Amino acid sequence: MLDCIEFDEPEFQQFFDYWNELRGTHSVPVKSTFDPLRVSSLMAVMSVTQWTPPDKLYLRLMGTDIVEQTHIETTGTNLLDIVYEPQRPMVMAHSAALFSTPAIGLVKTNRCFTSGKTVEVKFAFFPFRRDAGEQDIAIGVHKADLEANRRVAQGDPLKYAEVLAYNFLDIGNGAPDLSFNADG
Repeated sequence: MLDCIEFDEPEFQQFFDYWNELRGTHSVPVKSTFDPLRVSSLMAVMSVTQWTPPDKLYLRLMGTDIVEQTHIETTGTNLLDIVYEPQRPMVMAHSAALFSTPAIGLVKTNRCFTSGKTVEVKFAFFPFRRDAGEQDIAIGVHKADLEANRRVAQGDPLKYAEVLAYNFLDIGNGAPDLSFNADG
């Protein structure tokens, strides 16, 4: 277990503490051990993403606050479909590294709406493995700038998400050797 990782965002820290407890001496915890009741206060700001190599990030679940803030329901879609198009290959490469190394992914984005308004969002993605061993699930905890989000009209649809930064936290396996260029 890693006790030395600290996050600035309390929601990220709460989920990390639970995730770290679940994994014990393994690189990542088994998905079947995850009990959502242990982090029920975070459910509205959580997402579950499944990586299907080589280029799909299937959104299996989006929390209610995320759906409300983005004005769209994306459960059942490919996450890359809402990423700013020139950034998609780089985002996919970083996401694949999140699972293959594995590491915790820290992502900073701007949600860009049709009106031109933007909302900054921070994410922490925590990898999980299946009982058979495949590391292809990530649970994300989202932290949006709620003040900026209040300025976006309810009918203003999300145009795309622009990724500003994508970094990795080493969880004992080394961190992927990738640098993110926001220009794609």
